[in-house]
Amino acid sequence: MLTDLRYALRLLARSPRFTALTVLVLAGGLAVAIFTFSFLYTALLRPLPLPGGSEIVRVQQKLNGSTRSLDAADVALMRPAVRTLAGMGAYTSRTFVAGEADRGHVVSATVTEWNIFEVTGTRPLLGRGLSPDDHLPGAQPVIVLAHRTWEALFGGDPQILDRAIILNGTRTRIVGVMPAGYAFPVATDGWAPMEAELLAPAGAGVSFVNLYGRLAAGTTAEETQAELDGLLLRARSTYDADSEPGQHVSTAVRTFPMAQFDGDGPMLLIVLNLLAALILLLACINVTNLLLARANERAREVAVRMALGASPARLIMQSMWESVLLCLFGGALAIALAAWSLDFINVWAHRNMPGNLAFWWVWQLEPASLVAAGVFITITMAVLAGVVASRTMEARFTSVLRDAGARSGAR
Repeated sequence: MLTDLRYALRLLARSPRFTALTVLVLAGGLAVAIFTFSFLYTALLRPLPLPGGSEIVRVQQKLNGSTRSLDAADVALMRPAVRTLAGMGAYTSRTFVAGEADRGHVVSATVTEWNIFEVTGTRPLLGRGLSPDDHLPGAQPVIVLAHRTWEALFGGDPQILDRAIILNGTRTRIVGVMPAGYAFPVATDGWAPMEAELLAPAGAGVSFVNLYGRLAAGTTAEETQAELDGLLLRARSTYDADSEPGQHVSTAVRTFPMAQFDGDGPMLLIVLNLLAALILLLACINVTNLLLARANERAREVAVRMALGASPARLIMQSMWESVLLCLFGGALAIALAAWSLDFINVWAHRNMPGNLAFWWVWQLEPASLVAAGVFITITMAVLAGVVASRTMEARFTSVLRDAGARSGAR
């Protein structure tokens, strides 16, 4: 095996332009496939970077196939009977103006229940999170700041706790700062307690919220959705059982990354990975043509070695080693290109869209990406090695020897 490996290396070193062209073509196709998988894995498949992030789900309502927020009145009726969620809470978004109206800063905050930090298993960097008392009527308005808001508006001042700021004309006390990179549920500048009227509205159709929750131990998202579907239908039957016949109402229980794409995530994964696979296939076809041309040039050499008693298995292994080495070199270059591309996208996106990115969108070469790269390289290696080996054994050796290399050496 070592002899065959050294022989393949000598062949590649003897044709540096052929080797460089083949490696570059392979690296291009593999890099596209690895980059596409890594990009989509971060955006759609990777669990939230939180303790037990894979168990945290988002609950929305589906009405005739369209996803929307849940009626807060339905949530109030459903909440006592939920058993498949170990913790849950309601949230919505709201825009505040911090400071005076003519020179204030816009703060996009999440208005939520107090247990949001407990459900996500994250402690504040400074101060405290929200508490049940913050929801009580007449309680002093408070806010917990996101790390980037703390740095942008207050320069990372460690003495920020208990300072009062003006939000929409109301004095609001800063009670905490969350760690860097935390912006649950998606992207937010801060967290304010939800008013009691939203938690227990006077009637249906007054306010709408989304739900976050953590799956109970041993429970799947499908089981949670089945339970919530029944509870939602029961809640709605209390006030409009027959008012909207023909409408199909259900819930959608998904991970936050999947919920961001409103059910189109699986299709996006299939289409973009299929396009990347087609580009890789095109690269493989081009490399196969180069290797077959090289095999034609060496047909006379193979015929002579066969006539001298070389075994077919030995010839096949030698021809396959060349393909294996080309795939390894191309794969290593492809991984480096994909890693550089992911780092470039990550830096560019966070520099130009700092407030519009989901907090889990941090692109880098993940262990799952390396596993996928290994799969892509192995498949490419098997295809190229198989094609070249079969071409080697299909040569008509007697005809090649008689031909004196006139046709066998043609590209």
